Amino acid sequence: MKSQELSDSVSMNIYFKHMIWGTGLLLYSLAGLARISAFNPAYQDLLDLSENQPQKALQYWQEMDPVDFSAARKAEHHLVASQLYGNLDYPNKMTTAAQQGLALISSKEEPWLFHQLSLALVDSWDRNGTGIRGLAKVEDAQRWGAENNDLGTRLYAMLILSQLLIQTDQYNQALQLVQEAYDLAPVEGPDLVKADFSNQMSAIYVYRDEFEIALPYLQETLAHYRKKDKKLAVSIALFELGRAHLVLDRTASGLAYLQESIQIAVAINDLQGIAYGLNELATHHLSLQEYDKAESYLQEARQRFNEAGNQYMLFDNNIQLSQLYTQTKQFGLAEQYLTTAAQQVDPQLLPFSQIAIQRQQANILDARGQHEEAYDLLTDAVKQLQELEAQQSAEKLHQIRAIFEVESSEQENQLLAQKNQLQQQQLAIKNQQNILLMLFLVSALLLVLFLIYFTFKFRRQSARLHELANYDELTGLRNRSNTIYAIKHKLKNLDKEQPMYLVMIDLDYFKDINDRFGHALGDKVLKIFGDYCRDVFSENDLAGRVGGEEFLVCLTGYTPQQAFDRIEKLRQKTAKMHHLIKAPDFSVTLSAGLCQITADKPSFHQWVKCADKALYQAKHAGRNQTIAADL
Repeated sequence: MKSQELSDSVSMNIYFKHMIWGTGLLLYSLAGLARISAFNPAYQDLLDLSENQPQKALQYWQEMDPVDFSAARKAEHHLVASQLYGNLDYPNKMTTAAQQGLALISSKEEPWLFHQLSLALVDSWDRNGTGIRGLAKVEDAQRWGAENNDLGTRLYAMLILSQLLIQTDQYNQALQLVQEAYDLAPVEGPDLVKADFSNQMSAIYVYRDEFEIALPYLQETLAHYRKKDKKLAVSIALFELGRAHLVLDRTASGLAYLQESIQIAVAINDLQGIAYGLNELATHHLSLQEYDKAESYLQEARQRFNEAGNQYMLFDNNIQLSQLYTQTKQFGLAEQYLTTAAQQVDPQLLPFSQIAIQRQQANILDARGQHEEAYDLLTDAVKQLQELEAQQSAEKLHQIRAIFEVESSEQENQLLAQKNQLQQQQLAIKNQQNILLMLFLVSALLLVLFLIYFTFKFRRQSARLHELANYDELTGLRNRSNTIYAIKHKLKNLDKEQPMYLVMIDLDYFKDINDRFGHALGDKVLKIFGDYCRDVFSENDLAGRVGGEEFLVCLTGYTPQQAFDRIEKLRQKTAKMHHLIKAPDFSVTLSAGLCQITADKPSFHQWVKCADKALYQAKHAGRNQTIAADL
């Protein structure tokens, strides 16, 4: 009861203070003061309030009437709105507010206000995945902050710039920039402090999937915000800690952090915070195939994101719902939510969204048994991804080239000016020409190095994409689509004189292994089994993972006994895997069905059916054995 009375008292004090703000701001505006270089105290109080009561702070801002404000004060009014919307993670409203503010002033009239609004605008773009287009604005703001000893603007620009570097995979540069900002930032203050950059340091390691390294920075951030009783920031830090712990398989602590994050978000009416927490819980339960819980959390998160107008997260949420209903064979709902996702985002602004939609459509087709159509759609999606990444690499190269040309032009103009001033001094002219030649050679060398670097990076990305599209990440063997395609190709070019065999392999009672020992140990079994396959089979053989614990092998050029012996060798190695995995009562075996082609031009499906029948016989006969059959 006392706690409620205290809360009501605080709210009443804020309300009366709010009544004074309007009058104070109006008088401050009518006074026609010089350039703005910091937030008006009334607005600073609003921003401080938003740390614990973001919706209440926004409500007070909405009740203000800036009609009689000067242009600069109206721009400041919109800047505060952009910050408040940013705290609630409403990127579209954040963009609108920043643009409205920028329309009222110029960089010459109000430089501090102009750069703050520019940074808020780029921040909002970045939240929608298009922040890189504002790179020049961020660099201008950082330069202005450094030249005018405005630490707050400089740190804000460094924070946004580090985020852009993260988005473009320039992690080392981002780390250097954040470390520099951390050294500059104060421990306490109204603007950005060390804890904010500790949080950004953790974000870099999270993007690099180095969650273990991110944990100390997250803990430092959480401790700071708890000490300052900044509930909104505490909720966000708890969310990030929960995500990190779940990725590191620390399930109990991860779920506890997420639940606390959601509780705080509910208490302060942070719709986005609630939705993000629920969405993360749903992802966890979906990975465990706990579909009822996952569906409940996803639907509630969807409602919250919809209320907040977060189109980007609504897209992600609808994709996850489509995946859930695909896994539960509710294909009508899966298609429905995928269609909704496609309407959620503009493919021109988020080109990768179209690829995500195509991949999910392929998943639905595959689950329905339409494997060929699924394969064609997935192939097209991979091709589009390659083209898109190539286009982005080219755009980055053009940006660097443009910067180089501008710098070269500026250097040439300076040299020409010096030459005009020293026309009568032949020796100086000659020296200047030598300098120009040296600069040209160095610049040309730098350009060549840049081209080599980006060509190497593009090839490495292409190779990685090819590996992801064709190979199973866990076992290192071919994935389902690549295995089927390669075997069909071999079958098409079958030499009657060269015997061929298809082997269907299944790890016995693998689901029991996952249930008894956990998915981490199950993943380790699959990885070791992949290593065994590479040891046993030659480069001319084909081996791939076609299901959870199902594998398909194609052998060429062996006698029937040699082919049988190969599979038996793999079976015997697998049966001894318990020597590598130390777990009580752990054992794993395999059953295999081997089919030799003897008929004239058999179809792929006939061949698979033959091997599958032999596998069934091996399982029916007691498992842990190989059964051979002829087609």
